[in-house]
Amino acid sequence: MDTNKYLDDYNATLAVVFGYLEKAKGKVALVDVNKIIKHLGYDRLKRADFNYVNEEINQSDRLTKIAKQAIKGDIGLDDLKYANGDLGNKLEDNLDDVLTPYKKIHQATLDRAREYNQIERVAARRENTFNGVFNQLKQDIIKKNLAVNLPEIKSSNHKQALVMYNCDWHTGNKFQITENKFNFEIEKQRVAKYTQDIINKGKLLGITDLYYVHLGDIIEGINMRPINQAFGAEFDLAHQISNSIKLLTSQLTELSKHFNITASFIAGNHDNMDGAKGNRIYGDSAMVIVMNQIKTYVETGVLKNIKVLDNSDDIYNSTLDVLGKHIYNTHGETIKPRGKDNVASHIQNKPIDLIVGGHYHNFTANQENGQSLSIICPALKGCDTYSKFNNMGNAGAGQTSLVINKDGNVDICIDWLK
Repeated sequence: MDTNKYLDDYNATLAVVFGYLEKAKGKVALVDVNKIIKHLGYDRLKRADFNYVNEEINQSDRLTKIAKQAIKGDIGLDDLKYANGDLGNKLEDNLDDVLTPYKKIHQATLDRAREYNQIERVAARRENTFNGVFNQLKQDIIKKNLAVNLPEIKSSNHKQALVMYNCDWHTGNKFQITENKFNFEIEKQRVAKYTQDIINKGKLLGITDLYYVHLGDIIEGINMRPINQAFGAEFDLAHQISNSIKLLTSQLTELSKHFNITASFIAGNHDNMDGAKGNRIYGDSAMVIVMNQIKTYVETGVLKNIKVLDNSDDIYNSTLDVLGKHIYNTHGETIKPRGKDNVASHIQNKPIDLIVGGHYHNFTANQENGQSLSIICPALKGCDTYSKFNNMGNAGAGQTSLVINKDGNVDICIDWLK
């Protein structure tokens, strides 16, 4: 737990020490108290002082409460400060001589219970956050606080269409390396620039039909590689999802002022809700929450000029038919960046003209099976600590769009984003 202000004074420190020893050894002995407070930088207690402190803790409601919290395991020695004001991190690990071997085992059991209780509290807070976010969104929709008044966009250019790919936003990730820096503020700036570039491109070409595809990894998640990634989380999972929804809604609102939009959403590996890749439950993804919220906005008039393709039964891929081109969209894990059989291996009911994915944070485009193309899109996040550590290259941050002509031509456009 975070160190509370009421633990800063000497009497509160003694109350925690007394409670901790009661929990760990079943009794509070002067010799053990002195070992701990000496390690904290305080003078040893004499017997008379020890008796006075014991009586003071029993008579003070505040100190009694603190001691009981220590007995329960809600407060520990690591929550205390040294006499010089520094936090007592790892203090319990440095006091092995205070506890007998049996009590060490007992203490380990208590610590595990304490950790479990902390996890339960985090889960409860996460659930409350989700409930709070969606209850507020629900109320805003009911009260029509979010509805916008936009004119209907009429399709005027039937010879060209624009496909806008968004991928690997990793909302909630925060890092800085020599080649790249990333946090939520930078993410918002990159999304805003890419969105404006698409609007400008549509105006230049006279295109009013936009196919919007998010290829996944919209959030960073917290379960992928907890040892080397969890520390890089700017905020918790609930806020990763809610902030993604807000950013996505803002982006779609701007786009809907200029385009008729067909929107599709695909889950990435970082969007898993239930753990690492090998343990995931099929379909249990943050992207389902994101897509359903966007659907709700469309159905209630919060977002206009948008049609959402519901692929919640198979959130890991989607297909689009655009001016005679059959496009297969997937996050990218099943695509081999240097392979020559991606199109053939993903064919389901009809031939594929383009297969498009993200995931690898690096741009590639390969010709397969005649005129068929296999495309890997760069990431909004760009290269990061993971790619640098594993020598995967310093890929630039970017997003991909396609201009498709009725005569069969496909122009691949990369927006490089700083």
